[in-house]
Amino acid sequence: MRLFNSKAYDDYGQYVVIVGLVGLVIYLLRKADYLDFLFPRRSQTGQLDYESSPEDIQGIDFGAAISQAIDSQQYRLAVRLLYLQTLKRLADAQLIRYQREKTNRQYVYELAGTPHQRGFERLTQQFDYVWYGNAPIDSDQFGRLQTEFRAFQSLNAHQPQS
Repeated sequence: MRLFNSKAYDDYGQYVVIVGLVGLVIYLLRKADYLDFLFPRRSQTGQLDYESSPEDIQGIDFGAAISQAIDSQQYRLAVRLLYLQTLKRLADAQLIRYQREKTNRQYVYELAGTPHQRGFERLTQQFDYVWYGNAPIDSDQFGRLQTEFRAFQSLNAHQPQS
């Protein structure tokens, strides 16, 4: 125990604490995106405008946007676009009332008691996992999700508007 009481340990301990605090500050600044110029994240080239902005789902050309996302292998974004397209189709069929500030869960609740709720809830869970959970997704996984979205959308394409 004499080692921990020596003058050398006191000097060494101060440096460990200082290095730890500097590391913590750098971590927090990096997390807050203040140090991106020193520690750049993966390339942001080719990002589409609606990746993080609120969407006007009526103004998106979903076919072109989804194709562009797939071509650039941005499968997470493609899943987001498929989800937004699904919301638009549900709103067009007057099954939900689309509002930017609503949560995905609120849309699921709007479909309560309808035959669409289960399928939409499953799509919502998968979308939330991929988009908000930052889950990695490859082309095979995307293909399966795209098939599920397309199947759900085709079931609801011929619904009578109420």
